[in-house]
Amino acid sequence: MLDLTILTTNAVAFPHHFLGIYAPWNPGGTEDDVHLFWPEITTLCSAAKFSWSMAGDFNATLLHLESTSSNISISLSQLKYSHFLQAADGVDVWQSQPNTTASPSFFTCKSQLTTVSEPVFSIIDRVAASRTGTLAAEIALVLHFIPCTDHCPVFSQIILASPSTIPGEPDIPNEVPASEYSPRFRVPFHHEKYRFHLFSTSVDEAFSRASDTLQADISSDEDFQSQYSTITDILLSSAKSSFRPPSSTR
Repeated sequence: MLDLTILTTNAVAFPHHFLGIYAPWNPGGTEDDVHLFWPEITTLCSAAKFSWSMAGDFNATLLHLESTSSNISISLSQLKYSHFLQAADGVDVWQSQPNTTASPSFFTCKSQLTTVSEPVFSIIDRVAASRTGTLAAEIALVLHFIPCTDHCPVFSQIILASPSTIPGEPDIPNEVPASEYSPRFRVPFHHEKYRFHLFSTSVDEAFSRASDTLQADISSDEDFQSQYSTITDILLSSAKSSFRPPSSTR
């Protein structure tokens, strides 16, 4: 939970309440987990001095079309999340977007319920915002993603408004600076197990070429840092050539 201070163009600030959430899902738990969770979130959002927003794994859908599951009954999570939106006067951002029907090509979570059933695709990673102080919002799937979990990342933008008692507009950059971090390497698919062999071969060859450096005695911090950097470069360069497809895009 973060209490943000949003600066306006007139150098006056206003508060915005942000929550990152991970809603209960464990089938080994009890319904009390869900019963207690959303009322607590309602209390936190209602306590916001002005506007609020939240993002994360809600473990809830709002519409049957947001899941490919054959079960059409209303789940407890769906019911409690809907009640939260009403009680906290919030809006679910996915609901403001067109064509949010879950499918194998459009989902935020892919779950395999049993070893013999087809995977279930659903939209449970969400963003919600208060009606107060929110002018507009959008959400979308991140197109270029190197997966290592059963979830896909989403990207959302929320246009805020300042309270009527505060002059000016929110002073927020038009563009978010690009991340300095490279995407994670994609875990090979079952039919790409040969990539593990490529990786091990590349590492062995690189270690052989750098044997003089790596076999040298370490007698100072500088020696340690030099060998550490050499090993890191070998692992990263081998992983880049072995696990990242040539057509991958940042």
